[in-house]
Amino acid sequence: MKAIILAGGRGKRLRPITDKIPKPLIPINNKPLIERTIKYLKKYGVTEIIISTGYKSHLIEKFLKQKKNFGCEIIFSIEKTPLGTGGAVKKALKHVEENSFLVLNGDIVTNINLKDVTNVWMNPGIYHLSTEIQKIIPKKGSLEGIVFPKMVKNKKLNTVKFKNALWFSIDSHKDIEECSKEIKSKKYSKYFKY
Repeated sequence: MKAIILAGGRGKRLRPITDKIPKPLIPINNKPLIERTIKYLKKYGVTEIIISTGYKSHLIEKFLKQKKNFGCEIIFSIEKTPLGTGGAVKKALKHVEENSFLVLNGDIVTNINLKDVTNVWMNPGIYHLSTEIQKIIPKKGSLEGIVFPKMVKNKKLNTVKFKNALWFSIDSHKDIEECSKEIKSKKYSKYFKY
């Protein structure tokens, strides 16, 4: 199975850090978010990855080249102008031949076990979707605001609630601080040994 990492956002709330580097290169305990996301996928056997980038994408490409893509096959889908999460997925789908694929927001840190996912499901920032979804994805726009409401209306969206899961979406300086502390804690550090 392939995964699409959505890593094209500007990260305006994380300025001045994101004035110099793109959000996926922000370090959490000395590991950039993109490294954490790739290693998280690799832990569950996902090694074919499409990274949807935009803002300062050349820095992400340079970093991954230096790290030899962490042993994964990586393709870049570069947005010249922001397309939103839906548009980014639609553009990246030209690299997906399978019937289903994963989508991860590039700014999340979690310990959710991807092996527990067998059906189409959604959690804020991780999605397992059928390629049939490309019929309803706009060229520009949001999965969350346009596509998922249509799927709910047509009873085509299943969700899974995870208990005792660590979940951080890195959207502020406070999130960086709290996530850094939490993943080093006794309760969660065992999940982040990769």
